[in-house]
Amino acid sequence: PNSIERFMKISSEQYVDTMEAAEQRPAAAEFVVNVDSVYAESQAVELVLKEMSAEIVAPEKDVDFNTFVGSYRKKLSEVGLQAIIDEVNSQYAAFVWTDG
Repeated sequence: PNSIERFMKISSEQYVDTMEAAEQRPAAAEFVVNVDSVYAESQAVELVLKEMSAEIVAPEKDVDFNTFVGSYRKKLSEVGLQAIIDEVNSQYAAFVWTDG
């Protein structure tokens, strides 16, 4: 299963590889996440991710990817990323169980 620890250990190469692989495989048919139970967390994570994306693309910053991701680990953890991951994993497990 996915976890915040797994995300936090990602390198820039792993990130690129993961994004490229995701583009090459179809998404699970008909699986849709319901974020109602983790809505507040999802909103908070979205704000942190917007902050991250604005900062990482700033050319004048010349930010090292691994250092950059490391600086946001605590922020994402504090705003509830793990709760979202756990909820998605739970919903997907239920989906697979009922779909299979």
